Amino acid sequence: SMSESGVAEDETGHSSLGIPMAIVSGTMYAIAANMASYFANRAADGHPLTDRQSCFLDIGSFLLFAGGGLIMTVAYASGETVALINAVMVATNLVLNMVLQMWLRIHWYTKSMRVGTVIFVIAVFQLSFIGPAQRGEDVDISDLFTRRAAVIWFIVLGCATVISGISLSATLNHDSNSEIKIFSWSTAISCLAVVLDNAASSFGLIKGWVRWVVVVAYLAGSVVVLGLSSKAPGVCSAAIYVPTQLCLQLILNMATGFFVWHDGDRLVALSPYLAAFSLCILSVYLASPHVDLLAGTKMWIRIRQGRLSGERAKSSLGQAILELLKQWETVKDFRNNSDADAEEAEAAFRSLLTAGLHDAAIDHSDLIELCVRLQRERGSFGGSATVVDWLESNPLFERYTEQDPQFKQAFRDALSPEELQKLEVLIRKRADGQRESDSESDFSDDL
Repeated sequence: SMSESGVAEDETGHSSLGIPMAIVSGTMYAIAANMASYFANRAADGHPLTDRQSCFLDIGSFLLFAGGGLIMTVAYASGETVALINAVMVATNLVLNMVLQMWLRIHWYTKSMRVGTVIFVIAVFQLSFIGPAQRGEDVDISDLFTRRAAVIWFIVLGCATVISGISLSATLNHDSNSEIKIFSWSTAISCLAVVLDNAASSFGLIKGWVRWVVVVAYLAGSVVVLGLSSKAPGVCSAAIYVPTQLCLQLILNMATGFFVWHDGDRLVALSPYLAAFSLCILSVYLASPHVDLLAGTKMWIRIRQGRLSGERAKSSLGQAILELLKQWETVKDFRNNSDADAEEAEAAFRSLLTAGLHDAAIDHSDLIELCVRLQRERGSFGGSATVVDWLESNPLFERYTEQDPQFKQAFRDALSPEELQKLEVLIRKRADGQRESDSESDFSDDL
């Protein structure tokens, strides 16, 4: 239907402007977060901003966050439920965050990160439909806020804010991918944001001068939260921080609804509501490749139980390290090495890398660093027969060069005569190995 002012309304008579405003707010939040993250990455790559440019960046990020926050405040007062408005904002923020991170090449989203983000969006939209019904206008807010459960919850939020604030200060110099640093920033901002979210939703329930006191306190708190929010993506990995912070804010808003606003009394069914929040938590976990609670806990226990100096290993990684040390001792004297010894040492090195990846002790960035160091040890970053042979054996490279053979030749032309001879030897060895593999396969089929 249409109101007298011409604004579209839903079936309950509430203005539908809340949803478009939440979409605009989520867009502004995502742009501000990735703008700070993009220039932080450029600074890390050796292209820092001048002091003046940094000042303009801080002001721009703050204004975007401030504008988004102001629009969200109006959206909360539009008549729509807080759950729906918050869900639309979060979903918009997450999708745009993923798109901008990949487009600006700040962080590439792996399959699990993309799927985790999509699941998060689906769960958030689900929450907007199975969440609690809207509160009435006859709510006694002083009674709700002074009940025992509400007081205890406010104390918990206050303690969490103080502890996370201390941790935030202590981890300022940590790497941007540090789990404790990201969690500290996420918790501190989420706790403060939850207080502001619920303060904004209570404006219509407060009368007289008290309302203006709350509004002034809300504006002061907003300045603090917006200042922290504009800084967080620049000091934390935005690909992990953004979904973590939004997920924590959703969870804390849910808990505040139960302990303060008694949302459980207005739910059609509790189980689907909690299940949707569980999906939110699991999707953030899935979208955070640097966070593996099981692997981290297992590694922490095994590190304290094992003693590699006494040849006592409690993990596959520890066993692989001991085996590699054993093989290195065997091949230490190059003059007495046999081909079998060299093959066993190679297998031990391969097992170490495999176990490290399996136990999440190393990741792709560690392997990249290892490859660069080995190439540096070689004394040159020029054309390498080993690198070219590795590329040519890659299935994707093979498929591409079938339609562009000149590109394949371009790599070979970049090699020196000595490296070109090495490449020919490597190609022959690879061909001989393939023929032996095919023969063994045919023999197995015959059997």
